[in-house]
Amino acid sequence: MDEATTLKTLHLFYAASLVDAVRQDDRHGILDAVIEGKRREQELSAPEQLKRLGITKARDIFETYNKLFGCAAWTFRENGVELRAETTSCLACALAKKMVVKAPCSISCINPVRAQAAALQPAQRLTVEKTLWESDSCVFVMNPIKAP
Repeated sequence: MDEATTLKTLHLFYAASLVDAVRQDDRHGILDAVIEGKRREQELSAPEQLKRLGITKARDIFETYNKLFGCAAWTFRENGVELRAETTSCLACALAKKMVVKAPCSISCINPVRAQAAALQPAQRLTVEKTLWESDSCVFVMNPIKAP
């Protein structure tokens, strides 16, 4: 197996593991508690993750996730303040729908991206306009958080 095929296979196995975890957690009635616990962990670990991954800008979060996890290929529009990231495919979402599992969006994407966005300097606010779970694309918007 060549390197590109190996990486694609690892991406598929990773996405399938995430979706299976959602299925198992839901089956055992703990999915909401797990999502909340992971959200809190992600907020605490985000600054160190950004540092370890060399992420310094909002766009870097999406590009790094795509390289590491291969789940979604994002396109971007930037106007100097706002970053709009959009994708029309997500491996985890597609697998979850095929496996008839609840949406993996919060635990696998939205919460980690939101935590890392808030840990950037300057901090960014993530707004999720829509996801592939209920529409034809995911649209995430990041804006700087105004200091009080």
